[in-house]
This record gives sequence, C-alpha cells and structure tokens, in this order.
Amino acid sequence: MSEILDQTLERAKEILGAEALDIKIERAVVGLFFSGVKLQGGACGLSYTPLKSLSGAVCCPSQASVMPDSGNIAGKSVRYLLRDLSSAAPLKKTLALAALNALGRAYFDKIRADYDVKFGADPFEQLRIER
Repeated sequence: MSEILDQTLERAKEILGAEALDIKIERAVVGLFFSGVKLQGGACGLSYTPLKSLSGAVCCPSQASVMPDSGNIAGKSVRYLLRDLSSAAPLKKTLALAALNALGRAYFDKIRADYDVKFGADPFEQLRIER
C-alpha cells in the first residue's frame, strides 16, 4: 500500500476508533466511470474506476474474474474492502478507495457540529478581510 493510503487509514482508525473498521457495508456499486460504497449509517464514498487498467471490454462478464465476490459484498465489514488498498486488481483497489473515502465522510459527519456548512454561498463573500 502507498504511504499516503497507509497514513490515511491509520488516521481514520485514530479518529473514528478501530471499531470503525467493523462498520457494515450496505451497498457497493462498480460503475464504468466511478464506483461507490455506502456504509451503514449513510456515509458514502466514491472512487474513479480506472478504465485503461482493465483488460478487454469493459462489461460485467469480462471483469467477473477481477471481482470474484461481486454481489456478495453487502453486509461485510468495511475491513473486508480495505484489505485491497494495495491490490493489483484495479476494481478491488477502486472499491477499497471508495470504502476509505466513505470512512472520511463518516469522520466529517462525526465532527460536523464543529463547523458551519453553507451551501450556495460565495466563499469570498464570507471572508472578513481587514487592514
């Protein structure tokens, strides 16, 4: 696994607690351009699906050997997908990154009370610049 991914996963465990890796996967979707993971509790994560790294035609039957557990991911812990962060199989790594991004969202949801999130606002209008 890359150093950045190692550090990100370790930080997620520090912030959310090691039990965060036991959060169940509600849904995993592999798409032609993006793949996503939804965790129980509603946190979702996306990751780009690297089309050029897939061999042959990009369709479910031709990639079935790369994702042998497809259809059997829901209900497993997020730890199940995160083990593939260093996988050489592009679709497995893509879902692992989506799961890591979902943990990032879970962290944001946990600390959200500390922030005032404004939608549709111009950030420059929110700044108070003084001399």
